[in-house]
Order: sequence, then C-alpha cells, then structure tokens
Amino acid sequence: MEMAVRFVPREWDAVELSGDHTGKVELGHRIRIYGADGFETQAERAAALQNYMDSLINARGNDGVHFVCGWEHWAYFDHALLDGREIGQFGLVTQTDNAYDGGEARRAVRKDSNGRFIGGEDQDYGDFLTPLSLYLHSLYDRLIPAQVPPTATITPTLTLTATNTTIPSNTATPARDVRRCQVFDLNNDYQIDLEDCVLFILAYGASEGDQNYEARIDYNHDKIIDTFDVSAFSSCYGASLW
Repeated sequence: MEMAVRFVPREWDAVELSGDHTGKVELGHRIRIYGADGFETQAERAAALQNYMDSLINARGNDGVHFVCGWEHWAYFDHALLDGREIGQFGLVTQTDNAYDGGEARRAVRKDSNGRFIGGEDQDYGDFLTPLSLYLHSLYDRLIPAQVPPTATITPTLTLTATNTTIPSNTATPARDVRRCQVFDLNNDYQIDLEDCVLFILAYGASEGDQNYEARIDYNHDKIIDTFDVSAFSSCYGASLW
C-alpha cells in the first residue's frame, strides 16, 4: 500500500497520512478533525473569543463610526461529530450538557449541589466560561463612555425689532383677509412666514398670565393659545400682506 506522509505546517509533532485509515480507529482513540479550531485548552478558546469581540468593538468605518451593534454566540452545544454540518468546540456546554466551567466537564462522575449528575467526559476540560463571563461583565464599562459633567444649558432668545405696522398704501387685494392675517404677522415683515410660525409655536398652549402668552395671536380672545388659533394661523400661513 502506498502512503504519502507530510508534516503539518506549524505543528512539528503532527503528520498527515493520505488514504482511508478509519479501519485503524478503535474505541478510546482521540482524533483531530481536519479544519477544527485547534485550541488545546478552553482557556485558549476563551482568549481567542475575547480577541474576536475586541475586534468587533473597535471596528469603525471610514467615517469613524462604530458600525457593529451586536453579535450572537453559536452555539449552546458542541455539534456531534457525526452531525456532518459544523464541527468545532464552539459550545458553552458539551454534548452531555456539562458546562465548560472547569468543574462539570471532567472525567470524574459526581453530583452537583442540586443533585444532578455531572462529569463522565473523556478528559478533564478546562474553564472557558469563567474568563468569558468576566470579560462580558466588563463590557458595560468599556462601551458606555465616562459620564461628562453637564454643561450649562443656553436657552436661545429671539429679539424682535418693532417696525411700522401700517400696511403700504399700494396694497393689492390679498387672497386672504388682510386684517385677519395681520394678527399673525408677529415680526411685522408683512408676510406670514417661518419666523412667525416659530413664534407661534413658542406661544402655543399658553394662557393669559403665562410668560409666553401673546395676546395678538389669541385670535378668538378666549385667553388661551389653542387649536382654534392654530386653525386660524394655518389659513393665513404663507400670505403676503401686500
């Protein structure tokens, strides 16, 4: 029988043998699946996963924005060797439901504090969950920026300069009632525009006696700037007073 032998790259103590050697595999033999992650210990696997998560947290686009909003761990169990789809030690627990916490996934069979049988694995696996849990618990402090003392809030003010409120004598007949619309020309520029709209919004909901109450736009004189006044203002919005 011809057999090709070659050393595995980066592994001085391993060789690959060509051909079908399944007949030589016996109960109790340990095999390494081609393409598996190759972590020798659960601690190595935990460190690798932390490095991967760090790369996601620090990933940014060309605009400097962090674009990763979360990730999902796959999976809870390791897949069975004969599953045929995904083979790798990516589970949080073994196929026999022993957690990779350094205590359950071991050879020795015993009962835990709840009376549940644990152990019975083919070897003592290390601790994957403890270092991973510590890392995950630290994420909040790393992701949420330090609290910055609040700065003083600057309230913008709008200063209006009174002008002549007399409509020019060469006024053409407007599409709307001039006297009605003039009430809402709060900045006296002879048109009902966006600036008037802002001033109206600041006064909406005010009652007589409130600081932002504006008697001029209380169109129906009920001492409150309400929806009736909104309707009247809307019908005049965009009108020019000449």
